[in-house]
Amino acid sequence: MPATLPPIDAALFDRFKKGDEQALEQIFRLFASGMAAAALEDVGHAAGATRAIEQVMVRAWSHRAQFPDAATMPKLIADELHEAGQREKGRRAALRRFEQHEGGGGGGNHAASATVNTNEVWARIQKDLHPDTAASAKAKQAHAEATRHEAAAHIAGVGRKGLPVMARIGIAAVAIAAFGGILVVLQKASAGTRVARALASKEAVATSTKAGQRGSMKLAEGSNAELGGDATVTIPKLFPKEMRAVKIDGTARFSVAPGLGEPFEVRAGNAAIVSTTGSFTVAAYPNEPVIVRADTGSLTVRTDTATRTLNAGQAARVDSSGAIADPTAGELAQATSWTAGRFTVNNRTIKDVLPMLKRWYSVDVRADLPLLPRQVSMEAALGSTDSVITALEAAAKVKQVYIKGAMILQDDPNGEAAKASAARIAAAAKKAASPPKKGRK
Repeated sequence: MPATLPPIDAALFDRFKKGDEQALEQIFRLFASGMAAAALEDVGHAAGATRAIEQVMVRAWSHRAQFPDAATMPKLIADELHEAGQREKGRRAALRRFEQHEGGGGGGNHAASATVNTNEVWARIQKDLHPDTAASAKAKQAHAEATRHEAAAHIAGVGRKGLPVMARIGIAAVAIAAFGGILVVLQKASAGTRVARALASKEAVATSTKAGQRGSMKLAEGSNAELGGDATVTIPKLFPKEMRAVKIDGTARFSVAPGLGEPFEVRAGNAAIVSTTGSFTVAAYPNEPVIVRADTGSLTVRTDTATRTLNAGQAARVDSSGAIADPTAGELAQATSWTAGRFTVNNRTIKDVLPMLKRWYSVDVRADLPLLPRQVSMEAALGSTDSVITALEAAAKVKQVYIKGAMILQDDPNGEAAKASAARIAAAAKKAASPPKKGRK
């Protein structure tokens, strides 16, 4: 359960917001006993509890400007600590499973270290804030300067207390609504940025399929990725030891290895898809919405502005603003039917369809310019160029011809080419189904 932390006064909170490190220490020591008890209960051992408290206080300092007021700070810190404790507990469980699998020492004994040393935690926090001697000396000098001006700052803080009680309550309510996701901000600002940088690093490894090719790959931690045509999975150097996240450009179906504690994350366009088990299909192409479908299990879709949980069979559409909505049946089919061996086009122009043919069939098809805006909805089997060209001819009322070796689409308002293709395919199917003629003895 989250800790119950004591209140802090407005003057101390004001100094903390202004960057007074002594105020940070005072708040830490005020919260220390309650944080230690709660973290030990969540994590189960002192080393993990110490790390959780350290992480929370360092994040709080880094994002101090985003705390709305003194009244809500203890609750926000307590909730963040509970989340950090759960992560530590999961990390420790995963390590124990690994040790047992590899025949190692198996978890260790924490009985000799059953308490959290407050001074040790504060020393670790200071080390995080000032990783070298020069930075530490500069911080001490800044603290001394801040201390000299403390009285003036306090007077200014008292002057701001003149708001009516109801006004302060109203402001607090608005602040809580606006900053209700501050815990998410505290976590995402560090972990989310770290993942994004790792994926963008030159050390990340990109694995791609070619146009007209599908493939699958086993990830290092046991998950499986099945890639559609002309798709790329980017894997950071830190995967999976320090982060369990990858990026998809194009489309893929991921089957998540269960029981690893830390969730599996896929970055797709402006969305993050997070899952601990099951499988899901995602499509993320440039200048198009991201489409996600939970095939089995459940997952969470997250953007900078919204979050949605999907259970098996549910799907989501993420637009360029980060808004999450339900996709239409056509959008979903176009994004996911490839997993069933089908190529689907949902109300797209011929101009849009041409690169899709290149992606899934590795064929270069051109069209007369007047045809490019024509709308098309169609379906065909993957792996068969004849099948898709026939379906396109029928749906768009065009015919495919060769001009100087190039495949060109021309207008066919009566659909004669499609009729001829359909007749040819029917004849071939009938011939294939006919029993072979018996030869003479």
